Amino acid sequence: MNLLMGAMLLGLMLLFSLESRGFYSPSSLMLGLWFFEFTAQYWFGFYEIELKTVLLLVLFITFYVIGAFIGSSIKFKKSNYEWSENKIYNAIKLTFMLLVIVAPFLYLDIRNNVDFAVNNIAQSVRKYYVDSFGAGHVPLTIKIMANFSIILGVLSCIRSNIKLFKKIFFFVCGVLGATISCGKGYLVLMLGYVLSAIIFQSKRRKLYLMVIILSAFSILTLSAVVRDKININKYYRIYLLSSVPAFQMIVNGDFHFPFPTLFGFMKPVFELFGMNIEVPGGGGNFVEVPDSTNVFTAFGPALSDYGILFTVVYFMINGFISGIVYKLAKSSYMIFKIMYGFVLFAIATSIFSDAFAAWSTIFNYLLVFSIINYYARTKIKKRINATICDDSPCRSDD
Repeated sequence: MNLLMGAMLLGLMLLFSLESRGFYSPSSLMLGLWFFEFTAQYWFGFYEIELKTVLLLVLFITFYVIGAFIGSSIKFKKSNYEWSENKIYNAIKLTFMLLVIVAPFLYLDIRNNVDFAVNNIAQSVRKYYVDSFGAGHVPLTIKIMANFSIILGVLSCIRSNIKLFKKIFFFVCGVLGATISCGKGYLVLMLGYVLSAIIFQSKRRKLYLMVIILSAFSILTLSAVVRDKININKYYRIYLLSSVPAFQMIVNGDFHFPFPTLFGFMKPVFELFGMNIEVPGGGGNFVEVPDSTNVFTAFGPALSDYGILFTVVYFMINGFISGIVYKLAKSSYMIFKIMYGFVLFAIATSIFSDAFAAWSTIFNYLLVFSIINYYARTKIKKRINATICDDSPCRSDD
């Protein structure tokens, strides 16, 4: 009944958000995602979720939504600029050339450093990536290939004077490059950016939304079957449902992250003030719920490190920024039509982890897309209403 009550509260807020802000607003998407999460938890009943856990989740989600409402209420002038189709094609070709140059170095890196005798190829490459990340030095070749493949895939979805066959070719190359780390994160992030570009440029948004959702589930399925070779039912239960009981362990004081997990880059500042810095253990933060899992929802790290009040304020600020990005995207600022994709990614992965805190990733993509924006933008001579997503159509389900 606890979960059912939580689902009803989120459902009521969702109806209001859909009516006042539209389907693709950050408030509606966050509420919709967690409404289905609570409903699935109640329907399947794998875990016993306490009332205080449900109330805390509803509290944090509500303040994210309040922040998003405030941010999306700010008015901005319509942008007088668009991206030149010729210059976007040039950016696509330049990005593709970079990937071609990096490819042989990537091959040498993988051949010399990956132990293929231990697991299958996907597991071996993933182990190399994860071990390097844990040691503080992600392989540069993989990082360049994965991130610029995402950029290639996204740019191929932007309007440009490029034939459909070439668009498909560049997009497929982007997808393949984004899989190089053999992880799900890069591909899901790419889908977020692509979906954002589609939302603010295409009239057939429902169709593309369904395709991208199916693609995301296909990525999860392939990850389970090909890379991890585990039972698909258990895999989905762990990834889609186990984070809430894991979060409950933080609520009950049965688990805490090594401080500071959130804002780890501020360790020198914390040390300066004499705060106790904990060294992460070697277990990878796995807990038994009773399934073995290391996902604690987006709210887990903030609650573990700083408590309830901070988590409320932190997610209200995240919601506020998300609302501003959404409103700028609706106001036809091309760079925010793309960067809203990271908001979509952070919302979609909020069941597992806090992508809002991926500061370096956000900064790097914002920097690259800002450079592209500076290079490709051109003043609109005459605004065509059909290309603009105004308030009224964006409020509809399509």
